Amino acid sequence: MTSVNDLEKAKTKEKLSLILPKINNLLDSEPAVLRIDLASTESIMLIGDI
Repeated sequence: MTSVNDLEKAKTKEKLSLILPKINNLLDSEPAVLRIDLASTESIMLIGDI
């Protein structure tokens, strides 16, 4: 049985997967962005000040 919280997480991940490529393109030339590709399905993007 899937909980309501799990369904919300799945919906949120789906929404993020749609906008992350746009964010990635905007920040492509930013030196303060660190990308860590853990696998082909998930990656981490850290954004901060230098």
